[in-house]
Amino acid sequence: MPWATYQIPDLSWSKISVRVAEAEDKLARLDERLLKSEIREGWRHRTDFLDVISSVWLDGEAVHLDDLVLHDAMMDNGAPTAELTRAHAVLRLRRRIAASVVDWRTSAAAVIDILGRNTSAVTVSNPNEESGQFDPSDELEVALTAIDRAMLRSEGLLERMDYPIEQVGVEKARRAERIEEWLQIVQQTAALPPTIAAVIAQDAWTEIAPLGFDRGEGRLLAASLLSLRRKTVSHMTLWSVGERTVPLEHRRDRQTDLRYAAGLSFLVAAAEEGMRRHETWLTAKRLLARKARGRRSTSHLPALIDLLIGNPLVSAAMISKELRVSQRAALDLVAQLGVREITGRGRFRAWAVT
Repeated sequence: MPWATYQIPDLSWSKISVRVAEAEDKLARLDERLLKSEIREGWRHRTDFLDVISSVWLDGEAVHLDDLVLHDAMMDNGAPTAELTRAHAVLRLRRRIAASVVDWRTSAAAVIDILGRNTSAVTVSNPNEESGQFDPSDELEVALTAIDRAMLRSEGLLERMDYPIEQVGVEKARRAERIEEWLQIVQQTAALPPTIAAVIAQDAWTEIAPLGFDRGEGRLLAASLLSLRRKTVSHMTLWSVGERTVPLEHRRDRQTDLRYAAGLSFLVAAAEEGMRRHETWLTAKRLLARKARGRRSTSHLPALIDLLIGNPLVSAAMISKELRVSQRAALDLVAQLGVREITGRGRFRAWAVT
């Protein structure tokens, strides 16, 4: 093989058992809290953005949260940057994986299917070639995919489009072979606790590099593994949020067991941050709900509160679109709640509950 075969070292349970237990407990507590939470969907929506911002940061890029939210709502202030386009692709992939009911552990084809076009971003032979992963009737998805491809081509990441068809086939076969090798590692962790199994899976993905590049796919699949193992049934772990809290030298230590220990640490951090955010946003919703008491049944305030809790920021245009009111009415509604404005710009105003 042209790549190094990954080996799971003998685990010293005396050293990691406490960390495993803590990670298992923290994730279980958060998942149980979200299972019965009145803001679960809003929490999921907001934390998708937070995790993606952390993911691109781990990959050496900086994307502003506000820009990603507006880009996702198709309300950009200007032309999106290459970094923003890539971040949005990760956001859509995270949502795709979270919504999937497919057990991708069964085969390389299943992994390729759940990752969709991301697995072919470097090996596409024709700009009009589609992987068949998207519904052709979904015009928005087709348009976004076309934009992503154009941005990738502008950076030279699709320079292999000029490769002969035979070379493209060889590269796809190698990619599938590397994914199969990675899946064998995942299968070896089946008897281990879900948290350490997910940490090993993510570490192995980084080492094997099945796609030849990594834009957060390994972290998302590891988080998905926790869901497949029924450790997290109410949410998708904030893997990147947690990993960002651990120093690089620990995440990339030469000793595999020390990398595992670091992985368990950032799973604990992910669960703690998820719980902290939940309690903050739940308190904020209850405080805002007090201001909406006594309003007539047709009031838009309850819907605005849900919109504010479910998004990192909302603009007047977003409120107008979602609540189907004029922008003038949107401004009046926000004024009634007294929500903090975060822009202060006349031409573009936005508010956030933090």
